[in-house]
Amino acid sequence: MTTYASATDFVVKALNYRDGERASTLKSVVAWLLTVSGDGHYDDQLTNLERWAIQAEPADYKKLHIRGFAIGGFQYLRMLFGANTTKPDIHIRRYVSSYVGHPVSDVKALKLLECAAAKVEVVLRDLDTTVWERSARK
Repeated sequence: MTTYASATDFVVKALNYRDGERASTLKSVVAWLLTVSGDGHYDDQLTNLERWAIQAEPADYKKLHIRGFAIGGFQYLRMLFGANTTKPDIHIRRYVSSYVGHPVSDVKALKLLECAAAKVEVVLRDLDTTVWERSARK
């Protein structure tokens, strides 16, 4: 990205996408990821990102204050760096709500699913697929 005149120029030329606000969001996310990864060797940077992904909590996205970067993108990054988690959606919220007996937020649904999956040693990504398939078939 730094070899382009701006984040918008990068998004247009490298990604063939025209959206100045998303370019700004991407620039902010990349800058934040650089602070998490550190300045060390590639393997050390990757280890730092993996550690962050595993230790982060779903609600942590709020601490970043990056416009246009909400829980979905935050969770997707965690997944990319190895966290046993998933992205929130209507299917996940309905699934969790059906078990706890009341509506839950994205963050609460994710936290409950992460804890439950860890207790029964289930890969949350696999549970997400099962929940989505069952919900989509109804």
